[in-house]
Amino acid sequence: VGDRVFLAIVNGSGASVTVTLSTSATLDGFAVAENAVAVAAGKTAFIGPIEPELYRGSDGLCAITYSAVTTVTVAALQF
Repeated sequence: VGDRVFLAIVNGSGASVTVTLSTSATLDGFAVAENAVAVAAGKTAFIGPIEPELYRGSDGLCAITYSAVTTVTVAALQF
């Protein structure tokens, strides 16, 4: 989690993969919706920046889930 942190997701599978970043933030008392990004088959996607105000959980990290992990490569990049 950081102002200049991005995720690079390479989907080497034959189907779309959904990457979901959990949010811990609220705005005016309402929970901010999770960020779900579909990465098409055979494509690369970049998600970010991973803003601390939105994505930092109580453990200081961002919870990320994937609809599938076979042939999916993920890297956290900081610029």
